[in-house]
Amino acid sequence: MIHKYAEGVWVQLGTRKVNALAVDEDGVVWVVEGKTDKVSKWDAVTEKWLDMGLNNANYIAVGSGSQVYAVANSKVYKYTGDNSWVPLPGSGKMVEEIAVGQAGNLYITVESDQVFTSYPYMDATALE
Repeated sequence: MIHKYAEGVWVQLGTRKVNALAVDEDGVVWVVEGKTDKVSKWDAVTEKWLDMGLNNANYIAVGSGSQVYAVANSKVYKYTGDNSWVPLPGSGKMVEEIAVGQAGNLYITVESDQVFTSYPYMDATALE
């Protein structure tokens, strides 16, 4: 379960178990749920998890602005708003993990003959 440290105490955010989490620059928590493999985000107003419309996910990463990416079915997806996700071109490799760098570049880790390689995928800001 997710806990947030605020004003000297730990506050539990709902009761869901998660496999991966990321926090955007506004402090919004994005997760891949443990039981369902769905991407969800925490709504601080309603104090509930919101289903963000992507299933079969196993990793999530966020960058500056509205950059939210997830790995689902070994492909990288970009969140475009309104619970919509688009697969990134050329991301059909066996993607394992993702991260967004300070300049907005997306990095992926792929599995290739048991060797893992991390490299910049593309300028993620060009997809805005």
